[in-house]
Amino acid sequence: MEWLDKPIITFGLGNAVVTLAAGTIIFWFFPALGWAAVDFGFSSVRGDGGGGSPAAVFFYSALFGSLAWVGQLIHEFGHALAFRFYGQRVEEIHLGARNWTVGTAPSLRSTMIKCLVAGPAVHIVYGVVLLLIGTVAGGNILLLAVGSVVIFSALVGFFPLVPGSDGAMIRDLRRDDR
Repeated sequence: MEWLDKPIITFGLGNAVVTLAAGTIIFWFFPALGWAAVDFGFSSVRGDGGGGSPAAVFFYSALFGSLAWVGQLIHEFGHALAFRFYGQRVEEIHLGARNWTVGTAPSLRSTMIKCLVAGPAVHIVYGVVLLLIGTVAGGNILLLAVGSVVIFSALVGFFPLVPGSDGAMIRDLRRDDR
């Protein structure tokens, strides 16, 4: 599935190159479908006969997917900012099927672990902000749903379930310290 990492858009951001690959569509498309399913599901529970007009469902699905994808973008920028904070050079931020931030590796493992934790940390903060705004906005189901999904995905990234996830890399770095 190499086509998922094929660059669609590339632009410079400071000294780094940001690449948006075909896989970014996947990160946007599936959450959008999820929102459409949630919308139709809630409407059938309410018994109002539908999730609204197709245009409204499409709009809210696109908004759900976009807000969820922004969480992934913020996650990678969190890694990049941590690299910069510790004086490391960030060469590339790639958003595709497998997201990554490429920089010069810090010499200390503890610093690298802090850089790895920074991504999910800002991801969780973004989710909490969405939950707070959704609550203040009178229980806005869209913001509450996206906030919940964003926090859940960040927490799952902490677990070493998927090779290459933040949790797996932290586990491997901690194992090397022994």
